[in-house]
Amino acid sequence: MELKDFKLSANNLGPMIDNLNHQEEEIFKAIDEKNSENERRHYEEVEREKKIIELLESIEKNTFLLVEIFKILETNTTDQKIILEIVNELNSLFTINQKEETKTLYRKIMDKINNLISDVNTSNTLISYALFVSRILIKNGKL
Repeated sequence: MELKDFKLSANNLGPMIDNLNHQEEEIFKAIDEKNSENERRHYEEVEREKKIIELLESIEKNTFLLVEIFKILETNTTDQKIILEIVNELNSLFTINQKEETKTLYRKIMDKINNLISDVNTSNTLISYALFVSRILIKNGKL
């Protein structure tokens, strides 16, 4: 068919316009889907970066607290057994799956720190570690 034989008429113009409108809608839909996907990926990337930073900060703080715990064990020979018990009890909280049991044991550990540790620096270090443990438990829905 040659171009000169091509005739526009009301009969074939309407379907052509409808087809163009449909193609335009499909293009806009595809663009919207791509934009939504890009936004979702960006949001996930930002969230992943936030979690990595939180994890690194947590590791840094945990490392610092462990150094402090080591120092108090080294200098506070009279309470070493109690300090080790408290640290082990705090670490055992991670293995408990029942929220109420975790809360009860956590409260007992905090009472033990407050009642049995006479040295203020030792008490503060253990409480800092307990708070660190509690934040992790809360994030994981265990406390």
